[in-house]
Amino acid sequence: MQPKENEDLCLIAIGVLLHLGSFSISSALNSTAGVLLPNAASTLMALTLHGTLTRWRPCWSRAPGLSPSQGLLLLLLEQMAVVFAVELLLIHAWVPMVIGLIKVYEDFVQSLLACRNEYLLSHFPRSVSWLNNEGFYYARFLMALTLALAIASFQHWISIRVRPAGRRPAARTSAEKSTSTIHISIPHKTAQGNTQQFIDLRLEEFSTC
Repeated sequence: MQPKENEDLCLIAIGVLLHLGSFSISSALNSTAGVLLPNAASTLMALTLHGTLTRWRPCWSRAPGLSPSQGLLLLLLEQMAVVFAVELLLIHAWVPMVIGLIKVYEDFVQSLLACRNEYLLSHFPRSVSWLNNEGFYYARFLMALTLALAIASFQHWISIRVRPAGRRPAARTSAEKSTSTIHISIPHKTAQGNTQQFIDLRLEEFSTC
């Protein structure tokens, strides 16, 4: 692993730990500013954003002619700049998305319960309780996971391609299978350079036509 990659991993780990510890540069600069409380979804977003921004940092600390103390100071400044940028993105982009999800989820649950309230309460009381209490947290994490995968795909950390394994034949038996393959390529560096490791997932479906 290259020295820059080691630095990037350290910066990402420190940034996520600061997020879990509710460290906020905005609240330190402005006492009236609120602090974003960490949860599973926000931590996943913080990890993804730290990985993205750390990858594009200017690397001033690795400039030639710097003493170790100067390089460490510049590395600390880069860390604080990335932490502050991630904090701003979480406050001004992630939080409004969560607020919008709250409104959509509340409208969905209220509409569902308004239509079949008595039937659902009598036949599926645990499901209704789950929707009212825990369902939103799963929806919020699913939204964060979707955004994290989209950002990872945009950054070419992963690439997902779906292609059919073959054309559908004209006549098929009752137990004939239709197979498609999902190729997930994960780029990584080796001593010979950049390579891609492919993971093939085969999806099989049975057709009765």
